[in-house]
Amino acid sequence: MDTLKLTEEEKRLFIDYMLENEELEKIIERKDKQLPDYQLSVYGSIIWRCRNDAGFIVALDSSEIPVGKIGFYTELTQECQMKTAARKDGRKYVMAFTSKEKFKKYFDVSGVVLPMDDLIAIICLKKEEVDGIVINLGKKELILEISALEDLLQCIGHFEFLNKQV
Repeated sequence: MDTLKLTEEEKRLFIDYMLENEELEKIIERKDKQLPDYQLSVYGSIIWRCRNDAGFIVALDSSEIPVGKIGFYTELTQECQMKTAARKDGRKYVMAFTSKEKFKKYFDVSGVVLPMDDLIAIICLKKEEVDGIVINLGKKELILEISALEDLLQCIGHFEFLNKQV
């Protein structure tokens, strides 16, 4: 099977398209995170973005992608180790970012763009190794535990099923 050859400009445009996550960023940065609708807003935004091929930048150790650069998730990068952030209690979370700007704060990592639903599924498969995902590590971050990711994955699956029925 032939692989699709994209120019650097086409890659850049596609990455930019996948990272149109401004609405999700606004929700993550809300100050009223304790209100009941916050979690629903997060879930709704992620599910909606999955419908439009949205992605996250996932931090990883890669010999294929230089530090500070962003590439696509490919056969070459799938064996790379996803970078995690650890809490004091030892819990580990895969580091993901909604935009290039948020990613560039961490220059000691490489990144790959991965569709949100694929990343959620991969992390759910690694639940023995990681405890969830941290999005936009820092002061305005969002941590989603494995249980939340499993719920999200189920919602995404139901939504995709309903769309096929229409």
